Amino acid sequence: MKIPSLSPEPISNQKRKKIYQNKLFVWSFLGFLFTSLIVWLIIARFARNPFDKVDSLLIEKKISQAAELNFKLMKKFPEHRLALLMNGTVINYGLRELNITDTRLPYYEYENYLAKEDKTGVFTRQSFLKKFSIFPDSAHFLDEFCRFNLSYPQSLKNPEVSVIIQRGLHSKTLWNKVSDECIKDLLHTEDSAGMVAKVVGDNLSIREKPSSKSKLLGRLKRNELLLIKNKGAEETIGNKKGNWYFVLNENQIYGWVFGGYLEKQ
Repeated sequence: MKIPSLSPEPISNQKRKKIYQNKLFVWSFLGFLFTSLIVWLIIARFARNPFDKVDSLLIEKKISQAAELNFKLMKKFPEHRLALLMNGTVINYGLRELNITDTRLPYYEYENYLAKEDKTGVFTRQSFLKKFSIFPDSAHFLDEFCRFNLSYPQSLKNPEVSVIIQRGLHSKTLWNKVSDECIKDLLHTEDSAGMVAKVVGDNLSIREKPSSKSKLLGRLKRNELLLIKNKGAEETIGNKKGNWYFVLNENQIYGWVFGGYLEKQ
């Protein structure tokens, strides 16, 4: 009786080749996955702007979330510091616009650092444009513009800035504490649809319609500044001749005033 051999059968060359090919495929696939992971990490780290998410939150006016994220990114991405400082100025502006007073939010003096570090002024100009793209009806428009104009008067020739200025002038803007020089600059940037005038009489009436018999909305003080929105009919009242003007005053009241007691700036 023949006893069967316990030694393993020799592996044929064909079988050995197939095993090698299978192992090679597995290692090649693992190598591809590893390489892909490295490439993805590099792209995520360097190619993608880390402040894109902050931009999205600002556009959605999720200012509190933007404030927290931007503060974290300041430490994590020092190479993008100027862009993050710019976004920070918009965040601080948004906190003021939306009256957000949450003391738990991180606060950083973005404006001061941007003014010191932005040697070319590029990011400061972008900050101005971004603020009023997100908050076109800001009541702080003139105050912000005048400070911007002092630093970058040449920007008045920029079409983007001109559009922002015109939009701001036709919004509910506060006119107090604005210098005559700043007003002149504003007038040079916009078309004839908007003008600034000063009240030269005492207790000038502002009315619902262009008539001295119309409903009285309030009284305007001498030297108060008005934004003229529209021009009405001409009329003579007492010994004064002038047109009626539809205006916005510094208390954000819209109404009609008699032009005989106005002085265009």
